[in-house]
Amino acid sequence: MERPAPDELPEWTGEGDLAVVGPLNDRAYDFGTDSFTRAMRRMPAGASHVYVAYDGDIPVGCLLMTDDDTLNSDLECVAVLPEARGRGISGKLLRHALADAAARGIETSTLVATRLGYPVYERVGYRAIEPVSMWQRTRAA
Repeated sequence: MERPAPDELPEWTGEGDLAVVGPLNDRAYDFGTDSFTRAMRRMPAGASHVYVAYDGDIPVGCLLMTDDDTLNSDLECVAVLPEARGRGISGKLLRHALADAAARGIETSTLVATRLGYPVYERVGYRAIEPVSMWQRTRAA
């Protein structure tokens, strides 16, 4: 995987703060809850490689890469704030993450995606294995 040119995504890190990922996902997906924020609090520090893109001091995109012992890295929590979409942030951040994963000896990467992400993942070489749907159960009114 080839990294983006430095000027394509000038403000990013592969050593981001996990505390940024939950709130950013909650804002990006707008489920009306803080479920991502709560879930990230339970995640052990160092369990994933945390990638964050910034616009100045403001985090606008993120993703996690979680390596396992089968030489696979699971792509998780990819999110870009609505006001920052359309600039290719997730794809550029993902290219950095995949280049780093290859340098760690990772051979494959897998993910579960929403339709919004399909074009991004296809452009960097992911192929659909099987469609998956997100379901929700709410209390009866």
